[in-house]
Amino acid sequence: MESQAARWITSINGATKVQQCGSSNYLGGTQVFPSYGSYIERTYTKLPTHHTVSFYIKILLIDLWMYNDFVSVLINGNEVGFQTTVNNITSGGSSLCGSASYKDLELTLYGYVPHSGTQLTLRITNKRVTSSTSGTILFSNVNLFLNNYGSAPSYKLRYAY
Repeated sequence: MESQAARWITSINGATKVQQCGSSNYLGGTQVFPSYGSYIERTYTKLPTHHTVSFYIKILLIDLWMYNDFVSVLINGNEVGFQTTVNNITSGGSSLCGSASYKDLELTLYGYVPHSGTQLTLRITNKRVTSSTSGTILFSNVNLFLNNYGSAPSYKLRYAY
């Protein structure tokens, strides 16, 4: 687990990259995503021939998130996906970790983009503008599929706990 986490780079030097939530471990958390613009990224190199990249990422939004907060996914510096949030979840769902006053939101970000290079940098960025000390991003099950036109995925890059 820690060896996989070591491959991710954060915008905060010395940040603890792994946080426990319930009985599971996730990447992210309060030290990795403390404020707007903070991020975590990983670069994949020596990729085989492909024409598109599909991605699926399990995200947990912990504690207070408002309607104008979101999470952004970038591939090689281009925003390819984002998730806006709902206003102040206080009913339904459950509080997985953090404050029991807020319900946490589990979601999956997914999409695909044209890509044919031998290197790919995946970045997940906190675009949370709500002024509060409560609220962070956790994620796991990062799946990247390298696809060729007209065929099933030819290669799968995976990060998961």
